Amino acid sequence: MKNLNILLLIILAFGIQSCSDDYLSPTPVSAVSAEGYFTTERELESGVINMYDGLQGINSTASNQNHSTQVEFYVTEMRSDNTRTKSSEGEPEQFENFTIESTNGIVGDYYRSVYNTIYRANIVLENVGVASAEKAGAFEGEAKFVRALSYFNLVRLFGDIPLVTSVIGPEDTDIQFTRVSTDEVYSLIVSDLETASANLDNSYITRASKAAAQGLLAKVHLTLGNYAEAKTLCEAVMDSGYELEANF
Repeated sequence: MKNLNILLLIILAFGIQSCSDDYLSPTPVSAVSAEGYFTTERELESGVINMYDGLQGINSTASNQNHSTQVEFYVTEMRSDNTRTKSSEGEPEQFENFTIESTNGIVGDYYRSVYNTIYRANIVLENVGVASAEKAGAFEGEAKFVRALSYFNLVRLFGDIPLVTSVIGPEDTDIQFTRVSTDEVYSLIVSDLETASANLDNSYITRASKAAAQGLLAKVHLTLGNYAEAKTLCEAVMDSGYELEANF
């Protein structure tokens, strides 16, 4: 009986100790944590590549995943006479007939996917300080290009939307669920693209470039009715060595 009591005391003591905060929130030893990952320029560039991965989405038929551009034609082209569904049924049919419900999973997928890409861009921007002076500006430009493109797509579809400009957590509900005016969203888009245009060159054809940022900014200004600014930017793109096809 005495030995049993001692055993119970040991188990009780171990149980109290095992329920400490350190025990319930152990430091990962077999995986890389997000907080400690971005320490080198190479690691930051992997975060830049991760943004583009967010843009292309997951090639999957499963629902509630990051499909991003795979479902973009539903929320854009399907609402015009440019395309239609194969069978005119299910959630895609709602776009064709302008009967989109608030529970439409394609809309939710696209909305969530684009904000996930914005999250990836914000991670790069928060860690750009680990890059060298030679690379930091370009990484910032790429991240702001991707963020601006994402917000440009969102604001044209949804109007007033939450504006997330930093890495947030589940507890930041005031940012996640507070919609701001379209003017404020467009202000960030223009600012991001101006930075991207200034920081980037035309080295890449598979990643954001100066001409791409200028071209997207021109489209933004056309949307806002700023035709003179759009004309100047389009001419700058053409002066970079790009031109229209003579026989389109």
